[in-house]
Amino acid sequence: MKKIGKDGLEWWEKKFEEIKADPLLWLFYDLNNSDKHSISSPLLRPRMNLYGYKGAAPPGLIISGEGVFQAVDRGTARERRIFFEGADAAFEVYLDIPELTDKGQNVSSIGLKSQLDLAIAHYEQLVFEARRNFDGGI
Repeated sequence: MKKIGKDGLEWWEKKFEEIKADPLLWLFYDLNNSDKHSISSPLLRPRMNLYGYKGAAPPGLIISGEGVFQAVDRGTARERRIFFEGADAAFEVYLDIPELTDKGQNVSSIGLKSQLDLAIAHYEQLVFEARRNFDGGI
């Protein structure tokens, strides 16, 4: 935080509180920072199913609704999963949103693409404002 300075930090904290207070912006922030292992959003519903697997079974093989894989380089910065073919699995995520607002307006029925466009426009404006206030070049 030293790089942005006290004024920048105060500005960002204010803007972040605005994001938290806006249901649409907070939804996309939360979804971007959530995953199927630690879902903080009560609106995100994952569903995983493994129907079957036909293939090799080396030691350390993990068979789950995500598929069939082995973890390699475990405990290091290079840890990753190697997936095997032959799994009949499905992973789905759906949103359970009764009503969604943005800046006080109901945006529930405008469609996901339009909702994303609103969120992107907000972040574009944040970048423009940050550059204007702290970069001096705009």
